[in-house]
Amino acid sequence: MRRSLRWAAAPALLLSSLVVACGGGGAPATSAAPAAASMGVGNISSALSSQLGISASQASGGLGSMMSLAQEKLSPADFDKLTKAVPNSSTYMKAAKDAGITEPIGSVDGLNKAFSKLGIPPEAASKFGPAVADYVGKTSGASTQSLITGLLK
Repeated sequence: MRRSLRWAAAPALLLSSLVVACGGGGAPATSAAPAAASMGVGNISSALSSQLGISASQASGGLGSMMSLAQEKLSPADFDKLTKAVPNSSTYMKAAKDAGITEPIGSVDGLNKAFSKLGIPPEAASKFGPAVADYVGKTSGASTQSLITGLLK
């Protein structure tokens, strides 16, 4: 009987573990680290949308804006390394252009202007870059993560 009760509780325990691991079931993240921690290796755009409280189109456009800044500032080899770390980079960059982000980004100030044009609130914008850097670090390592953090200085 004891064994059957333990197995009966297992699905509920598994479900609650998945909810917590996917970022649900608790208070909203209050810093970039907890927000990015639940990103794992899944879809970065969906994770950014969920964790930062922005729409999917804002997350895609913001990510595309970051990738555009990276393309402007990084060497071709480093940019290629980053595009491998962020699947569908060209799709995100197109989403930014389709949303009206057509001027060169050029700097963190330009990135913030792009975020504003996309309607991303300042609080979410301030967490966006660190969350992306954390995701890239988890999926591709510290050297690729440092490419993103270097852009944010």
